[in-house]
This record gives sequence, structure tokens and C-alpha cells, in this order.
Amino acid sequence: MGLKLLVKCFYEFLLRYQQYLVKLMLAVQDLLNLLELIFDDFHF
Repeated sequence: MGLKLLVKCFYEFLLRYQQYLVKLMLAVQDLLNLLELIFDDFHF
């Protein structure tokens, strides 16, 4: 009973914040790509 309610709340949270999570993930991916380019330039 409690678990079902928790899953429902989590699902609603995901639906509500999905666009923000996607933007955050894309931003992190861009940052990682940028760091990769920077480190490639230094040839460590």
C-alpha cells in the first residue's frame, strides 16, 4: 500500500520534472564533451 503510493508519487515527480531532467542531462553531457576537448588539447 505504502510502496504503491511512493511509486505513484515518484512517477508524478518524474513526469513533472522530465523536461528539467533532460535539460540537466544534456547540460552535463555538453560539459563532459567540453572537458574532453580541453584535455585532448593538453595531451596528458
